[in-house]
Amino acid sequence: MLICFIYDSFVQATKEVVLLDTREARDYLNWDKTSNNGNLNDGWGELSFEAKLFPTLLLSPSTSTLWRTQYVCDITSERHVDNWL
Repeated sequence: MLICFIYDSFVQATKEVVLLDTREARDYLNWDKTSNNGNLNDGWGELSFEAKLFPTLLLSPSTSTLWRTQYVCDITSERHVDNWL
């Protein structure tokens, strides 16, 4: 995911600034598909290192292995805004 901010300066020139480029950080972001009803198009969750290694922990009712969850729209998905990354 590449997050950019485009703005006009005082001289009416457009400038693009990269705020965050996660393409360089895939190994430690630990994103994985999550689902509450069996439909894997529900969303993506950022999981802890332990949950990444042991996907069966996702089936546990305990949330102790989830250290942070973030959702943003995945505009490239076939379901568009119904799928989240």
